[in-house]
Amino acid sequence: TLLVTEFMKDPSAVSDTRGEWIELFNPNLFPVDVEGWVLSDLGTDSTVLTNGGNGIVVPPRRAAVLARNADPTLNGGVTVLATYSGFTLGNGADQIILTDLAGQLVDLVDYLDGPTWPDRAGASVSLSTRAWLTGHDDVARAWCEGESLMLGGDLGTPTYTNDICWD
Repeated sequence: TLLVTEFMKDPSAVSDTRGEWIELFNPNLFPVDVEGWVLSDLGTDSTVLTNGGNGIVVPPRRAAVLARNADPTLNGGVTVLATYSGFTLGNGADQIILTDLAGQLVDLVDYLDGPTWPDRAGASVSLSTRAWLTGHDDVARAWCEGESLMLGGDLGTPTYTNDICWD
């Protein structure tokens, strides 16, 4: 129901603990509430997305960002739908696993530490828009380095259309 379409694993403008974020895209014609869903990796990182029962709603056909820090003046200039804790993105190889309330896998991104995966500090890792509809989000060449300058100084397109990098 949702796709992980971009993430910042190694910000330069701010520290990792302040500047990590994950973009989710909702391709549906209806909103999706992710409150209660789990964000995890294959190791020990895991967190339940929560907003005190008020919902974390990703609008239809839109992208939204989950981050460790909600303040754009401290997180590298990112507007955030909701925050999380207990989960960090490894600067090398790691995974982003999104699981729904029923425990069903929604999306899994298993990224590596270069040379086949984008791996530049200060640049997001973004899924080419061509891969969004084809289901090729596990192909390393479908992911590219963010190129657009963000307000905080890093490169990425959180909540905006990702660059095309896959031919």
